[in-house]
Order: sequence, then structure tokens, then C-alpha cells
Amino acid sequence: MRSLKSYYNGKEGRVTDKWSLYIDEYEKLFSYYRDAKIRMLEIGIQNGGSLDIWGEYFHNAEIIIGCDINLDCLKLDYNNSKISVIFGDVNSLQSINNILKKSEEFDIIIDDGSHKSSDIIKTFAHYFSLLSNDGIYVVEDLHCSYWKDFEGGLYDPYSAISFFKQLTDIIGFEHWGIKKSRTEFLSRFTSRFDISFEEQLLKHIHSIEFINSICIIRKASPENNILGERVITGNIAQVNTELLDTQQNNTSQTPSQEDNIWSNIPKAPEEEYLQHKSKIKENEDIIRILKDELDGKNKLLSSILRSKSWRMTSFLRIIHKKLKPLF
Repeated sequence: MRSLKSYYNGKEGRVTDKWSLYIDEYEKLFSYYRDAKIRMLEIGIQNGGSLDIWGEYFHNAEIIIGCDINLDCLKLDYNNSKISVIFGDVNSLQSINNILKKSEEFDIIIDDGSHKSSDIIKTFAHYFSLLSNDGIYVVEDLHCSYWKDFEGGLYDPYSAISFFKQLTDIIGFEHWGIKKSRTEFLSRFTSRFDISFEEQLLKHIHSIEFINSICIIRKASPENNILGERVITGNIAQVNTELLDTQQNNTSQTPSQEDNIWSNIPKAPEEEYLQHKSKIKENEDIIRILKDELDGKNKLLSSILRSKSWRMTSFLRIIHKKLKPLF
């Protein structure tokens, strides 16, 4: 059976563009789905060459959809009947409806779109719900999240990579020990990008993996995402006898973290930083305005004092001139 790399190395016809690391990782990542009757969505297809490869590699695929905002993509014509192309902004209601008409569920979703943080986060909000359980959602070219031109930066709290980093905490929700929902935890992103997540949907996040420039989110039924029971077997405990007692109560017990300052701060530190920075800027503007007003009043006062000084000098000269003959 041909390797994925061989498909890329021997590719002719329509151009495809992937980093070599992606191809190596996809070889391992997609092998599980290779012979399955999968449904696949790729966002951002450019010249359409990748769809050629997916059509051959996933030889039993039921449907492979490519979506792109470039109108020229409608010129792409495929002999493979399972491949189709949708034109439009993937986050527009029209594109969402057009995709849903072809398939309401996908086993693999690849976001290779604009690479702008706002688009990536919105796309995940719109399409993760369409991913099947045991499916994978892949975001490519996350290195752009470190660049200003793509709405990112190393410490940008609203970059796509910051979003997925925060999403990793959703996996450990049962251990937070505080009264905060998953949706509330993501509120800084939902309010900024005008998106929403359902609490139940977020329970389906099974794992999040980062590879250089790639993020892979796996979806699974909620019961497969909890820690479950602690498995302790054997009956001889020469070092730690407490383990034998633990066998009787083997479920995870999360201690309350309501008094933990690092679990109960109202906002994430990076949000606090931006808030303080904004407040400092406001205060600096106020100080500048007050300083300008003070400078104006000082100039007016100086002008008045100079005027009074000139009048007093003139008055003294007159008095001196009149009194001079007397002496």
C-alpha cells in the first residue's frame, strides 16, 4: 500500500502545498481512517491538489469536500465523484448551509484557511459540532498565530494558539474544584469573536495535541473523557498499605479550590494585563489633558502678571517724574 509521502512525491497535475512535517505526521494520524468510509472537509484548498491526494489515499471515502473563499476554485473539476468544491467564506451562513446539504457529519476536518486567529477560532466554533465521535479536527499553519499580520503574537491572549492552549484546560474540567462552567471559562473568546459553545459539546473534547504549527483535537463521547475509576490490583502492599483501602473508594475526589487564588481570579492574567494597560493609557490621556490645561493657565497667568507689572512700572515712573522736582 502506498505511503502518503509517495502520493506527494509523485504528484502531477494540480499543485498542492504542505510542509514536510505535516506529511510525516498525517501518515501516522490518518492511517486509522485510511480504509474507512470517511467523510472529510478541508477548509482552504487553493489550487485543489490536496483533494486529488485525499481522493486516492482515502479510497473508501464517502465524501470529500473542499471549501475556499477564492471564486476561481469553482473552476476546479474532478473526475472523482466523491470530491466536491464549495465556494465562499466557510464561516458565512450560506457556506455552512451548503456544506450541511452535502454532509451533516465529518470524520476529519482540516482547517487550512486564512490562518488568521479570528477565522480559525470562529471556524472551530462553527464546525467542531459537525465532527463525529472518534473524529479529528486539524488546524494547520499555527505558526501564523505568532505574527501580527495574522492577528497574533507570542503573548497575544486572543491568538488562535492561545485559544487552543486554553481549550486544553477543558480536558481536566472535573478537577478544577470551583464553580465555573466550561463556557464561562471561554468567555473572553466567545465575547470577543461573537461565537458560542454549548456546555455539552465541550464535554466531547477528548484530547488536544500540539505539533510544530499543527493542533489536533480529538472528539469522543463524554463518558470516554472522564478519569474514571482508579484501577488498583494485587493484595500485597509492603510500602503503601493505604492503597488497599483505596480499592474500596476508587473514584477521583477533587478537593474544593474555592480558596485557591489561582483558581478564582476573575479573569486570566493576560486579560488583567490588557485591562490594566488600557487603564494606564486612559490615565496617561487624562494627565496629558490636565497638563495642557495647566500649561494654558500658566501662560495666561504669566501674561496677566506681565501686564500688571508693566502697569505698575509705568505708574511708578509717573510718580517719580512728578516727585522729582520736589527734591
